[in-house]
Amino acid sequence: MKIELKFVFSSIYAYLIVSTSEAAYIIGGGYTQGVIAEYKNDSWRQFGTLLKGRYWHGSIALGDEAMIIGGFSIDGR
Repeated sequence: MKIELKFVFSSIYAYLIVSTSEAAYIIGGGYTQGVIAEYKNDSWRQFGTLLKGRYWHGSIALGDEAMIIGGFSIDGR
């Protein structure tokens, strides 16, 4: 099933980019805090949703896995 990403805003900021040998991911961000978007085979899809949306966060990647660290959520935590 292909899910198209439909962003309400024309831009995003404070997001995180993680890449693997298979795909690239945009995780969270100012307008898209809970979104995990995947770019693979020349197309975008929503790969998942964060349990708690984040912006201005970081990550540590090991192989094909990434741990999201820090940042802020809409409630300021």
